Amino acid sequence: VPDKLVPPTHEKKNTKKTYTTEELFGEDAKKTYTTEELFGTTMEQTPRDAYSNNIALKWDDVIKTTMEQPPRDVYSTLIEKAMPAVVKIIVYNQKYEIVSQGTGFFNQEGYIITNHHVLEDAYSATIKTFDGFYYNILNVIDVDTKNDLIKVSVDIPKDQIQVLLNVTNYLPEVGSKIIVIGNPLGLERSVSDGIVSSIRGDNNYDFIIQITAPISPGSSGSPVLNATGEVIGIVS
Repeated sequence: VPDKLVPPTHEKKNTKKTYTTEELFGEDAKKTYTTEELFGTTMEQTPRDAYSNNIALKWDDVIKTTMEQPPRDVYSTLIEKAMPAVVKIIVYNQKYEIVSQGTGFFNQEGYIITNHHVLEDAYSATIKTFDGFYYNILNVIDVDTKNDLIKVSVDIPKDQIQVLLNVTNYLPEVGSKIIVIGNPLGLERSVSDGIVSSIRGDNNYDFIIQITAPISPGSSGSPVLNATGEVIGIVS
C-alpha cells in the first residue's frame, strides 16, 4: 500500500453540447404521428369501475339539482314572515333633531306597539317600515306605564301594512325557543335568538320574561316571538 493515495483523474466531458432533432432522430424527426399510429387502439375508453361510475352519476345529480333550494329552516321562514311587521321608531325634539331610536311592530289591530319610555319625551316621532318608507306617529291609543307599553296610530294606509303580528296572552314555558327582531344600535332588522330562561313576578311589572337573546340599546320595543310567530313579550 503506497504511503500516499493519489485521487484518480477524470476527463472533463462537454455536458453543455446541444443536438438538433435531426442528429437525434434522423429523417423521422419532422414526421408527425396520429394517436392511432403511436398507440394503436389503446385510446379507446376502458371499462369504468363501479366506484368511478358511482361518482360520475352522483356528480351528474349534483349538476342537475344545484340550482334547487334546500329545505328551509323553520325559524328562517318564521323570521321572513314576521320581519315586515317590525318598524324602526325615530324620536325628535322641538328642533326636529333626532334624540333617540327604538323598535316597534304592527299588532293585529294595525296599531304600533312599543315601549312607553321610547316615546315618553318625544315632541314628534316617525316610523320607518320594512320597505323603507317613513310615516308619522299620530295619536296615543293606549298606555300601560306600569308595564312600559304604549299603543299608537300611524298615518299609514291600511293596505300598506304588510304583516300584522298576533300578541298572545299565554305565558311561554321556561326553556322554549324565542326570536327577537329589532334595531339594536340602529342596525335595522337584526335578529337574535335564545330561550326563555325564567318567568318572574316583579313589583314594577306584572310579569318579567327573562330571555338569553342578546339585547342592545335600540332594541326597546322589539317583539319577542315564539316558535309559531306569536308575540309573547316586548323587549324593555
